[in-house]
Amino acid sequence: MSDSQPPPQQPNPSPSSTPGPAEPAALLLCGARLTDGRVVDVRLGG
Repeated sequence: MSDSQPPPQQPNPSPSSTPGPAEPAALLLCGARLTDGRVVDVRLGG
């Protein structure tokens, strides 16, 4: 008998489609869930 478990699912980062120059020091969190249940996209730049 073989263990045929699927690999764990990992989020697949998609390329950002925002206009303007890319910020190399920016961190983009897509689908971040807040404590009140809202889901938001967050971009952190430094």
